Amino acid sequence: MIRDIYSKLSLRAKILLPLLSTFLGIWIVETLSFGYLVTKGVEEHLQEDIEEFSSGVLQALRHEQEILSLKAKSVVERKEVSRLVAQSNKAELLRTLLPIKASFELDLIKVVDKNGSVLADLRHAEIKQTQLDDKATSQAASIGMDLFDVIATDEDVPSLLVALTSVKSTEEILGGVIVGIRVDDELLTQIRAQANQHLVVFYNSEITASTLPDAQNAPWQTPPIESPPMPVTIAEEGYIAKTVELIETNNQGAKLVLLNPVVPIKQAQLQLWASISVFCLLGAVSSITIVTLVSRLIVRPLQQVTTIAKQVTEESNFALQVPVKTQDEVGILATAFNQLIQQVKQLLEMQEAEVIRQQFQSQELAAAKQAAEAANRAKSEFLTNMSHELRTPLNGILGYTQILQRSPDITPQQQKGIEIIHACGTHLLTLINDILDISKIEAQKMELYPEDFHFLHFLWGVTQMCQIRAQKKSITFTYEPSSQLPTAVHADEKRLRQVLINLLGNAIKFTDTGSVTFKVSVIRHSSFVIRQEPTTNNQQQITNNKIRFEIEDTGVGIAPEKLDKIFEPFEQVGQDTHKIEGTGLGLTITQKILQLMGSQLQVKSTLGVGSSFLFEVDLPSASKLIDLHPVKSLQEIIGYQGDKKKILVVDDCYENRAVLFSLLEPLDFEMREAANGEEGLEEARQFLPDLLILDLVMPVMDGFELAYRLRQLPELEQTILLASSASVSESYQFQSREAGCNDFLPKPIEADDLLETIGYYLGLSWIYQKTDEVSTQSAEAEVNSSKKIDQGVIVPPPVEELKLLYDVARKGLIDNLSEEAERLKAIDEQYLPFAQKIQNWAQGFEIKKIRRFLKKYL
Repeated sequence: MIRDIYSKLSLRAKILLPLLSTFLGIWIVETLSFGYLVTKGVEEHLQEDIEEFSSGVLQALRHEQEILSLKAKSVVERKEVSRLVAQSNKAELLRTLLPIKASFELDLIKVVDKNGSVLADLRHAEIKQTQLDDKATSQAASIGMDLFDVIATDEDVPSLLVALTSVKSTEEILGGVIVGIRVDDELLTQIRAQANQHLVVFYNSEITASTLPDAQNAPWQTPPIESPPMPVTIAEEGYIAKTVELIETNNQGAKLVLLNPVVPIKQAQLQLWASISVFCLLGAVSSITIVTLVSRLIVRPLQQVTTIAKQVTEESNFALQVPVKTQDEVGILATAFNQLIQQVKQLLEMQEAEVIRQQFQSQELAAAKQAAEAANRAKSEFLTNMSHELRTPLNGILGYTQILQRSPDITPQQQKGIEIIHACGTHLLTLINDILDISKIEAQKMELYPEDFHFLHFLWGVTQMCQIRAQKKSITFTYEPSSQLPTAVHADEKRLRQVLINLLGNAIKFTDTGSVTFKVSVIRHSSFVIRQEPTTNNQQQITNNKIRFEIEDTGVGIAPEKLDKIFEPFEQVGQDTHKIEGTGLGLTITQKILQLMGSQLQVKSTLGVGSSFLFEVDLPSASKLIDLHPVKSLQEIIGYQGDKKKILVVDDCYENRAVLFSLLEPLDFEMREAANGEEGLEEARQFLPDLLILDLVMPVMDGFELAYRLRQLPELEQTILLASSASVSESYQFQSREAGCNDFLPKPIEADDLLETIGYYLGLSWIYQKTDEVSTQSAEAEVNSSKKIDQGVIVPPPVEELKLLYDVARKGLIDNLSEEAERLKAIDEQYLPFAQKIQNWAQGFEIKKIRRFLKKYL
């Protein structure tokens, strides 16, 4: 009957009941019998020990005080001492006190008169005169006070236990005698009861004596005076500590710490753990016995389950089944395991079929991936090659249009035709750049290159271009800047201009009547501090400006269902009359650039009413002033000052070399040319040019190899190398600089950029022509035509003021120009027309006119 009842119990009950009974009994007996009694007894014993130790030490100290007091009285009772003190005979007094100090084994005998002046002072060798601050003690002795005290000496020198008594005659107090002994390690060793007990003397929180060397070397916390004993650890040794006053009447901070070892605690703990171990051992033996008996009824069926499970996993034999003999948890487990075997068998069959299917799909995906990667590489190579092939003829077209534009012999009609050719070539170049930009975006290779630039002048330039386009369509263009806009910012000027030109250009293109409004405002300013150099504490405060750009138009608008398509590549959602322009990439590129800047383009549009494009970007203020003065245009430059400079052009395309020759040779440069890198290397050795312009993609020897070899030649090591290529990717530019080139000029070459770069690296001072619209006569006519402002004659200020204004204008500091002009108005009313002229041009950012105007008077 018992067997039947046991078979119906749960497996948890069969295992836990005997084990819990055994271990619970052991734990109760162990905890109640040993833990409480032993711990309580040890604590009481330690309290009694430390109190007994404290009582004995304090009694020994009082005994030392009594002896010291007797010695002091013995000194003052000597008649010769009283006589010598009364006579203030210091020499005789010292001779008298020397044998007394030796016989009484004193470390200090000090005699003062009734005024507190020292008559005799005999000290131990370690106690120096300057180390004993006992002025108050001396004064106490001189006025007849009898007391005990502890006074400090020097660091690492024991304190002194002193007794004070007065020297008296029959009529008056003559002075006082101070005697003292050192409270050192030796004294502490004498007064302690046992060798394993220790004493530590503190004076003003510094240890002055100790029987425990480790107390001075290891950090530890002393208990407060009159607090109960508390445990402390010193050098990994445990003690019970108690703090008492060294002298009950002193208030100088002298205290005595008593340390009693806690060895009894450890011994008690060892005894406790030994007892617990014995009981645990007994419990383990009994538990093992019980588990062994129970396992015959419980574990054996489980072993059958594990044996079958092992055979199934190792042999993959899913035909095996576990026999079910009981109705308890083991029987339920066996039944569930048999069902699991069948389910695993079915799953493996399904998985095998799925693996075969996925292998087939993987092969198809791999083939598709390879095809896509090959197509992507082919597309990239095609775009790169097409860019190179298109830029090469464009370099010739745009180059010669710039050359022809500076010719004084062309008619206005021819000039207009040349401008149309240049505009068409520039438009084609823009389309090429858009296609390259979208390929960079798809390859996630587009990056931003922020730099400091003049923000107000940048916006003025953008609006001037858009104003011209709006005027051609007879629509109104309104620019509404905030008065709080920063003067200069740190950002990618090229990409920000690209975004604004795309958005404003679209607004003008899709607006036939009405207006386009361009708003720029500041949402908020915030400041943060950066460290200029990691190794220094130099810091700089930077102001971050959140700028909102908003373009509104009264154009054709966009239908709601087409708003999501405007950012897709090659999509144009306007009317057919407007779709013929552009590639459909402008808004795609704009959105991607803004995402790189941490922004997002927002669009609101109503079909037939107009559209609004808005975005916000963070633009930190520039950390330095921006030089605003522009580079002189190509038409003004006719030569340069100084020695004749030599330039070598290396390019496999004759048209490219011809363009550079036509641009530079009339400016009095000595020119040479070469058709490939090998010829260029030989020509450079013979010609020794000051500057070399080299193409990167050439037969025989490319530009990279040529630049590297030139840098290995001592005579050409410092020659300026300008790389020029129709392949304008960042990798080409980086590789050219790695090979040794100083700068990179993309094709088609802009004449202004070319001359600016050459002038910068060669340090040239350009000579400008004096004809046409930039001639001196024209400047003089412009000045003469402005001789009157508000019916007043223009009177220039003194030369010193003119030089100051010209220097400010040369640096392009618009705000400073306005301030200087305002200052001139305050100096003399006759300068009002002159200052007003400067301010008018400054408001329009016409720095060139200001410099010409000022130069007329210098």
